[in-house]
Amino acid sequence: EPTTTVNIGGAGYVAADLVIAGLVAEENIEIRSGNKLILQRPNNGVATEISTDTTGAMVLNSLNVEGFDFQNNGVNVLSINGFGNATFAGDVSLPDSKKAIFGAGNDLQIYHDGSNSYIEDTGTGNLYVRAATSFIAQGINQSNFIIANQGGGVNLYYNNANKFDTTSAGINVTGGITVNDTLNSVLE
Repeated sequence: EPTTTVNIGGAGYVAADLVIAGLVAEENIEIRSGNKLILQRPNNGVATEISTDTTGAMVLNSLNVEGFDFQNNGVNVLSINGFGNATFAGDVSLPDSKKAIFGAGNDLQIYHDGSNSYIEDTGTGNLYVRAATSFIAQGINQSNFIIANQGGGVNLYYNNANKFDTTSAGINVTGGITVNDTLNSVLE
């Protein structure tokens, strides 16, 4: 019958592959280490160190590789390179009122509170939205609110109908103009 407990006192070494077969959900594999556990592939020397920090959080340290790949059935679902950049194979989903937070002082926050969606810039400086050719603000049904063109005009819409345009000569207005105060004009 196979041995179910292996104890190695002091330094230990397994000269061949260590294969653990026949595990069921009720069984555990426990590997105890004083400070850290280093997993290394003998054929290429790639090593990963597993340890805990002072709070008890698990720390994965890629000792001589460019990062980590988390896989599901051999397909990468998350890759983190050695510079801390993450690549996701799917969506990043956050529950209501949980935020995507950017900046050392939580300066930019993007979230949905269950009823409304927010982009909050709470830091110093301005919030820039940049586009290569045009910035288009639309409703969910693709009706236009604003179209701002690079090096060109800005178009304002009401109920997806263009009502106000800026042009190189001034402005164009489609429809009537209502003035609720005194209108002063200078004619040349």
